[in-house]
Amino acid sequence: MGGGKRCSVASCKSQDEKNGDLSFFSFPKDSQRQSEWINKCNRTDIFNPQFARICSLHFLPIHFERNLKAELLNLPCRKKLKPDAIPTQLLKTNDSPLEITSREEKVPAKRRKLGKL
Repeated sequence: MGGGKRCSVASCKSQDEKNGDLSFFSFPKDSQRQSEWINKCNRTDIFNPQFARICSLHFLPIHFERNLKAELLNLPCRKKLKPDAIPTQLLKTNDSPLEITSREEKVPAKRRKLGKL
């Protein structure tokens, strides 16, 4: 795969950089669940869910199936989503504030309002 995987959630900057804790999941094939995932991405552009991915940061631990064998043997295990999992975490909505990057935090609010980063 060319440039690696990117998370499709609008407010997320996650990329596949061989981070062992971060996993990427394909959109469901079921059209109703796929529509829910697309809505959760909060994107204004059009994207193809066939190739899109959402990273594990947007799911709770209860959304994942447990691998008891790997847990008991203290082996690394690949995360697997439960069939009904819907992304719910760290999703920017219209009523939530924009995420602030570390660069913006250093710029005084008055200058940010004026667009002078």
